[in-house]
Amino acid sequence: MRFIERIRQDEQLRATLLMLGAALLCVGILRLVIYQWLRTHGYFYGIPWDSFSRALISYEWSKNPFFSLSDGYWLPLQFWLVGSAFALIHPWVPTSEILAPVIVNQFFFLGSITVLFFLTLEITRKPLAAFAACLLAGMFAGDVFVSYSALSEPMLIFLMLLASYFFYIMHTGEKEKHPGNAIKAALIVLLATATHYIGWFLAVFFCLYLTPFLFQAVLKKDIKKSIVYLFAVFLCVIVPVIWLYNSYLLFNDPFYPLQTARQAQSAYIGQMGIAERIFVVPREILKNFYPISVPGLIALVVLLFKKPQSLVYSIPMGFVLGWIWLSTGLAFSAPYQEPRYLVFAGWALILLIAIVGYALWNLWLNAGKIIAVIALLIIVALNLQQIVSFKNNFDENVRSVALQIRYWLEENPTSARVILNQDSFAETGVIPLISGHPDQIILVSDEEILAAHTDPRAYLNAKADPWLCITKNKGFADAAKRQGLTVKKEGSYFRILDR
Repeated sequence: MRFIERIRQDEQLRATLLMLGAALLCVGILRLVIYQWLRTHGYFYGIPWDSFSRALISYEWSKNPFFSLSDGYWLPLQFWLVGSAFALIHPWVPTSEILAPVIVNQFFFLGSITVLFFLTLEITRKPLAAFAACLLAGMFAGDVFVSYSALSEPMLIFLMLLASYFFYIMHTGEKEKHPGNAIKAALIVLLATATHYIGWFLAVFFCLYLTPFLFQAVLKKDIKKSIVYLFAVFLCVIVPVIWLYNSYLLFNDPFYPLQTARQAQSAYIGQMGIAERIFVVPREILKNFYPISVPGLIALVVLLFKKPQSLVYSIPMGFVLGWIWLSTGLAFSAPYQEPRYLVFAGWALILLIAIVGYALWNLWLNAGKIIAVIALLIIVALNLQQIVSFKNNFDENVRSVALQIRYWLEENPTSARVILNQDSFAETGVIPLISGHPDQIILVSDEEILAAHTDPRAYLNAKADPWLCITKNKGFADAAKRQGLTVKKEGSYFRILDR
């Protein structure tokens, strides 16, 4: 009640909250329009391949919760949250509906917009600058695809922005509130470390930042502050410690995930020379996010000379980016394969653009306003151009086959099975997820299909009753047709039915 009274009494606060509400509404509607446009023009969920894998794992978690995967690689928070969403909607939507993770992503996206608003407001004290930053984030093409199809990245962006906000408050705010804000920041870092290994880089930063305060409190024999800072550091490291111990229990090697990452990249970035790897991160930021990165870097240079204190908030994210850069140089990560890992850098730069843009708005009277508006329109247009020139990793017939599977399974009893010839990731990840019924799909290898050429009917009848078979193998489809089975072509796929 006191907070409501304060809103009623404080006209400026009411205006600020109204501006935030307007920003959330505008950006929310803007994103819905963009997503609907993408959906009607052929985009079906995952530019990055493992978006499908992670969504499938989350769906499996909703049926059988687990702490970690058998390979001990991906951190679990993303699966717990999206899996919980699948579990909540199961009474009404029992399928692996791809909109479940999309909806979860939107909560984190709107959370990031809220944090960006208050962080910009904290630095500039100008609600209009905060509103402009939110609109830029809403049109940020790199984040459009991340918020529509990734899993851990929207969570990580939100947590990194929030941690940066509390770092800025700690660095510039009242000293007596520092311990309390340290605990809040550490709780955020705790969630980040449970989301992705990039969150571990954030934990390293806050451990380095908080440890001197801990030592200072110990030297001054301030027991209360010593306990608070010690607990904050503990929160930052507890998930990595548990995860490394889990790897030790599973594989007798606490650093097994590190070896997994190196092995996964050995045939890719591992084949590049060190000198070539060094340029991967800046090249990908400029190549994939140039509508934001170019004006953002210009704004960074301007503020570095004109208002360096406004850059304080970006120190944690800059530290994380540096570690990603280092891991790329050591061939543990390949941002050119997964540029979504770098989207948080775009969010950091958006704030700088808003700060410089607002300063420009107030410069040279109307001339400054004209220049600021033109610059904003150019940034929006370039981002829009990136959005409309998207390309799926998987062509339309993949989705079409998946939907045909869905319709067939929904028309048949629960004992029905789809025998899906595994030829690529489209069959192992994409089609099962979009079909909505991954647990009713039986994956079979090319070798198994080849061995069954002599009698497709007997082979398929032995697998299930009723069944639907999907294969790209023309020889198997022709043999099935000769036996009187119904064969229909769907792009590069053949659908085989016993009727």
